[in-house]
Amino acid sequence: MKEMGNELNLEIVATDSQKDALLESDIMVTATSFVDKPYVKKEWIREGDLGILVHHRGWENEAFFAVDKLVVDDWA
Repeated sequence: MKEMGNELNLEIVATDSQKDALLESDIMVTATSFVDKPYVKKEWIREGDLGILVHHRGWENEAFFAVDKLVVDDWA
């Protein structure tokens, strides 16, 4: 993680939970293939947030509509 951060000149911070990772993020990129239950919740979305979904799995339906901009690879 530190090596990649140095390579990209970014600070990369590990968290213990999805909530901790997403709650203070302006941009949320998810590429989840399978989960038992959604882990992106509407109450974690703030005004101005951008959601980029490679797949909808992992997002509560209400969270889709809470972001200011939603980017998906397949709208259907």
